[in-house]
Amino acid sequence: MKSVRNKVKNLVKEQKKPVRKTNRFTPQDRKKFFKLYTAWSEANGFWSRVDQMMQDETYDKLRHAFPDEILARLILDHMQKEPTWIMSILPELTGHDIEVPEESMGKIQDITDIWLKWARKNNYLEQL
Repeated sequence: MKSVRNKVKNLVKEQKKPVRKTNRFTPQDRKKFFKLYTAWSEANGFWSRVDQMMQDETYDKLRHAFPDEILARLILDHMQKEPTWIMSILPELTGHDIEVPEESMGKIQDITDIWLKWARKNNYLEQL
């Protein structure tokens, strides 16, 4: 009976996303993120609709590679260097959606700036 319970527990553990005691990411996380992000970007660079970009298997790999808060921090960190539509996942990861003024709709740099302002205010960016 015990071994069956242990097998079930192990299966459940394997299906869960990684759990961390800290909300900071490591240099190894950054490398892994960049590798997965690059694969997603290369696979989806030709799509004009964000919903299509989020249906690719490379998106699923990226989405499930880190705990939500770590992935949000990695995306926001990357956005400081390069605006990216992967930011569309941030409301799901952070539980917060930003308000985008009408004149900024569809403008990646404007939306990036709004998210980064929010991230700084809410301590989602590493303080260097």
